[in-house]
Amino acid sequence: MRLPGLTTPSSTGATLCPTLPDNTVACTFAQERREAFATTPPGTYDEHKTVEQDHGRLEIRQHRTLHDPAVIAHRDPTTAWTRLQASGVVERQRRIGDHLTTEAQYYLLSAPLSARDCAAAVRSHWGIENRVHWLLDVAFGEDACRVRTGHAARNFAVVRHLALNLPRQDTTRKGSIATKRFTAALDDAYLASILTGLARYLPPTDN
Repeated sequence: MRLPGLTTPSSTGATLCPTLPDNTVACTFAQERREAFATTPPGTYDEHKTVEQDHGRLEIRQHRTLHDPAVIAHRDPTTAWTRLQASGVVERQRRIGDHLTTEAQYYLLSAPLSARDCAAAVRSHWGIENRVHWLLDVAFGEDACRVRTGHAARNFAVVRHLALNLPRQDTTRKGSIATKRFTAALDDAYLASILTGLARYLPPTDN
């Protein structure tokens, strides 16, 4: 099983996969913090802190990465994740006025990133996510969609992402997503050329 990636920092080529907060990654970091990393071999642990403050908001992020081979072997004894080389955690404290919130997000990494590189990769991923969400809301009114029944919301999300990605990957015409969608609605030949891009999303077939 390959390690799925969410973002690829150009300087490292590493991928990140977010994990649930109650799994072994969280347990490993909790144990290491309790022991003050006394048993962690030198060079296999790194941390990096960032502080941002603007418009009455203060956000402190503590980034930690751990790439001790013994820990990786313990976490993945069957080597199911063929590219797993490290894990990371981003702990956030956000204060707005008197309101304080905290959260932690854990990651599996395909390279032994430093905490600073991990921070850059995570920020890059969320920047991409925010831009995609903005496009989906502007082009398809995603935030106003009231579809909630059963799996309908997830199905609609898949269709919206396809409808966004197919025009974006088309290089035969210049223009915004909205312009390309409008052109496809009027020009069957252009619509057919865009739909050929669906092939990359379909599973391979045996002849």
